[in-house]
Order: sequence, then structure tokens, then C-alpha cells
Amino acid sequence: MDLGATKPISRVDLYPRADAGSAGQGLPVDFSVQVSADKSTWTTVATRTGFATPGAGAQTFPFPTIEVRYVKVEGTKLSRDPHSHYRLQFAEIEVAGGNLAAGRAVSTSSSYEGDGWSRTALTDGQTRSALGYSMGWSSHGACTAHAKVDLAGPTRSVHLQGEDRRLLQRGAGGPHAAVSQWTDVPDLLHLRHRQARLPAVGDEHRRRGRPDAGRELGAASRAGVLAR
Repeated sequence: MDLGATKPISRVDLYPRADAGSAGQGLPVDFSVQVSADKSTWTTVATRTGFATPGAGAQTFPFPTIEVRYVKVEGTKLSRDPHSHYRLQFAEIEVAGGNLAAGRAVSTSSSYEGDGWSRTALTDGQTRSALGYSMGWSSHGACTAHAKVDLAGPTRSVHLQGEDRRLLQRGAGGPHAAVSQWTDVPDLLHLRHRQARLPAVGDEHRRRGRPDAGRELGAASRAGVLAR
């Protein structure tokens, strides 16, 4: 696969067949995922041996971010289809880059700054607290809230990451895109916009305006914005 130019890549997703009666078929038993910047020197970023037939969903292979132009999947032992034919089959191959939101400027409707809470924690690349709670971002003293990240250019996907996805899902909608006009989108989306905004559910998780109101709030606020 030729990406057309070198790009920062940190993940390859392989989609097996998803058609009726063949879901999960097509992926090899033994294989490697290799990447290259010049089509001459290849780096193996994932190797699997005895890979079991999965379901129809994506099989994800993450690795440290590397500058890549070419991606190759090499099957050294193929699986057999119901007719005993050896095949290498994919419904789709996708690649994803690093976290474009890392270190980007954040603006929020409000922010409690103290006790480990900070606006900058939304894009600091840390998704786990050293305390097990707190040390993320928390709105302060309002029933509604939002956080906005400038990605400095168009991007294809935005993903919200929190320690407790159930709390994130209670919010109205999901991330938002554009500047003058915001568009509601699902949790994992494909778009080409520059900014992402996370609206928060009303302060039902906040007790009397205290941003440190227990571990549940810490999980809800320990959210990050990943853009690829």
C-alpha cells in the first residue's frame, strides 16, 4: 500500500471478510505487518503466529509512531476457505497516525485548576492518573460545559478517550467539528475539520460544585481528545 507521501503512522487495522457465512475469514494464520519510508528498507511492526480466525471486526496492530509511506502485510501461512483453497483476503486495510491533538491549545467554558486538575491535561498524552482519580480536566461551577481543541489543520478522525466510557456517553452528542458551525458526530468519526469540541453532561456527577467529588467524576473528566 502506497500512502503517497511519508506520514506519521502508529497503527494498522486489518478487516477480515464480513459477508454472510464468511465473517472473519481471509486473514492469514502466520503473518507480519511491515512498513517502509522508501520501499527498500522495511521494518516489521507486528508479527503473529497461529492467529485464530477472528470475528468480523477490525484486528488492530498498534506500534510506536514512525514515518511511513508504504505498508505491507506478508502472509507466510495462509488460512483455507470452506472449499479448502488457500486465500489471503481482506475487506479493508486502514492505517492511522499519531495523536495530532497532543500538546495542542485547549479552550474550555470553565476549568478547575488545582488538586491535579488542569485544562492542559486534556492534550498532555496521559490517559491514566498517577492517583487513580483526578489529575485530568474538570469544568467548574456550571451545569453545562465544553472543551475545544485546535488541531491546526484538517484531520480525518476524532476519538474521545476516558477511563469510564459510560460517563462520556451520557453527554449530549459527541465531539463537534468546524468553527462557526458545529456538527454532532458519533464517538469515533471520520471527517475533515480543524477543531474538535467535547460538550459535557450537566453537573450531575459534581456534588455542590466540587470537581473532586469522588472517583466517578475523576474517571469522567480523565478524558482526552485523540485526532488522527
